[in-house]
Amino acid sequence: MTDYEGLLRLGIFAGVLLVMMGLESLWPRRTRRCDRLLRWPANFTIAMLDTVLLRLLFPAAAVGFAAVMAERGIGLFNQV
Repeated sequence: MTDYEGLLRLGIFAGVLLVMMGLESLWPRRTRRCDRLLRWPANFTIAMLDTVLLRLLFPAAAVGFAAVMAERGIGLFNQV
């Protein structure tokens, strides 16, 4: 199962997304101000950009923070 974790996550995301898109089409919470064909691509772009930033920046920030803390001698491993 861990061999296909990426595909599994993508499949679950796509499935939930399709269900939510269908529900939004059938029972909107409020009246639409703009067309879905304009709004959904913008939302997908934001989601993809957020995903890329999350996958790149957070690991880099964690490694950078760990390097700075190790350099300053702060942390559990430096105390032991």
